Amino acid sequence: MLVYLKQYNITDNDIDNILKKYDDNIIKALEYSKTNVIDIIKCLEEYKVNDIKNVILNRIDLLFMSVNTLKQNFTKLDKNMISFIINNSIDDLINFNI
Repeated sequence: MLVYLKQYNITDNDIDNILKKYDDNIIKALEYSKTNVIDIIKCLEEYKVNDIKNVILNRIDLLFMSVNTLKQNFTKLDKNMISFIINNSIDDLINFNI
């Protein structure tokens, strides 16, 4: 399960941590919405987010947004600021209603 995440530097250990943290419904949703999750991860990479595991473990809700919604939310901030916040203190996104 969630094997497709390995292409984004998510290790087996990381996948185990994800499986332990979230209930089966969330895990199933990650599997069923694989295409959207991949699109979101690619979008995050465009913003120079380098720790996808951190996003999954701390703000999994971002992976269930549409790419358009995520990009629209990100227009509130400078691209470098988004990258900095997500890579350093992802919880601060909430301060910008993201």
